[in-house]
Amino acid sequence: MTDYKTPYKEMIDYKTPYKGNVKGKDLAIEFARVNFGGKHIDSDDSVLDLGCGDGFLTDKIADICKRVVGVDKSESGIRYAENLVCKENCSFMLGSAADLPLKDDTFDVVTLFEVIEHINENSIGKFVSEVKRVLRDKGKVIITTPNPDNLLNRILGREKVVGNHKREYQPSEVKSIFGDLKMIDIVGIYLPIPPFHLFHKKMFEFIYKRLISWGEAYQSRRSS
Repeated sequence: MTDYKTPYKEMIDYKTPYKGNVKGKDLAIEFARVNFGGKHIDSDDSVLDLGCGDGFLTDKIADICKRVVGVDKSESGIRYAENLVCKENCSFMLGSAADLPLKDDTFDVVTLFEVIEHINENSIGKFVSEVKRVLRDKGKVIITTPNPDNLLNRILGREKVVGNHKREYQPSEVKSIFGDLKMIDIVGIYLPIPPFHLFHKKMFEFIYKRLISWGEAYQSRRSS
């Protein structure tokens, strides 16, 4: 698997039907997601990549597991994925996250890379039920999603939902949504992108905390 720590400017351009050319920091983010998820996937796992889009991350998952099925509601995305990925242990299906065309207890792992923020709030319960239905006993759900409590929002003291997202969830809200599933860990994904690719991770964390502190002090002065 390609390491997301590879300098972003050395990564090859990647064409996708949704974003045109994905390169630089955007490609670094894609690799960061799949490397994060890959730490929790075993070589004998059956994986469902729900909301697979054009199959880019599904293709990477196929390198580290027994089999992977990508499901997406976009017909054009599935067609593109089928042309992009030619691996025996990888397949794609057209389907809705709220009504998966899959049998019960089928997968060891379900990956939700940047998915839950696109689900309508009135459909989130059905969505979670479907994820649990196809997941085997003691299976894992791997989730990446934007944190609304991010650096820029905290500095500026604002709430912001990006693009076509329906809602962005706090870590505690993600835990609540999935209810009886045991939460193993909640972490932030470190992205070595400009200008932070110049710093060691600990230096990045130090700068991050200082910026947060300055932002909170700024908001305090504004409100006083």
